[in-house]
Amino acid sequence: MKSKSILSIIVIATVLGGISSCRSPAKPVADPAGWRVVAFECIVKRRDANEQLYVDENRFEHLREAQVRGQKMRIVIKGTLNQMSTQVRDCRGM
Repeated sequence: MKSKSILSIIVIATVLGGISSCRSPAKPVADPAGWRVVAFECIVKRRDANEQLYVDENRFEHLREAQVRGQKMRIVIKGTLNQMSTQVRDCRGM
């Protein structure tokens, strides 16, 4: 049980870190009353890495392509409320 709570904290920190790195200018809305956020998507492109974060009420997905120790790597973290998976892939053959 303790490992699940630690894993949940790590996932939340990863998602919040991705959200905080997505800075965009505020878009004014005339009357947001009654509106509800159903999904969030953010794409960050840097010189050495690309990141994509998608969160909705049922799942989240964080994709990162970056140089790690001189090798191009692709890291994908996917999850729902009940489970999470991580995939790390070497992109030399891509």
